Amino acid sequence: MYTKYIVPVIAVVAVAGIGTVILQNSSSQPRDTMVKEEGMMKGDEMMKQDAMMKDDEMMKEEGMMKGDMYVATAPNLQDGTEKILFFHASWCPSCIKGDNQLQALEADGKIGTTVYKVDYDTSADLKAKYNIAMQHTFVKVDGNGNLLSTVAAPTDTQLMNFIQ
Repeated sequence: MYTKYIVPVIAVVAVAGIGTVILQNSSSQPRDTMVKEEGMMKGDEMMKQDAMMKDDEMMKEEGMMKGDMYVATAPNLQDGTEKILFFHASWCPSCIKGDNQLQALEADGKIGTTVYKVDYDTSADLKAKYNIAMQHTFVKVDGNGNLLSTVAAPTDTQLMNFIQ
């Protein structure tokens, strides 16, 4: 009794199954290729972004990001722009405080003149040129490297006024 219904149902299921297999096989090649191409494009884009991020990180570490006002690179004293030299020592607690303060001021956009962090322990020539007797000293120079003013161990207010 059920046999006359079972045979047509099995035939329909078989045809549907075979049709599904055929459709999957015919569309899988282009789909796989498309997925691989998308993956390669994403991989290429990720590599480009990674390279740009690494460049930005290197430039930031070297203090060369556009707009940086507090940098740790050697200053070019003859570039025609006024600048401030911060004679900093890594072992000096007040220098560390000043360093943190300058980073915060830079992040807030409150530094008006580029400040160069100069290593007090290794910059004998600059110390001699500007008569630097102690670390945590700030020196303002003109675009030709001529001394304009100096402040040693400034208070927060003095530093704010000096860097504006």
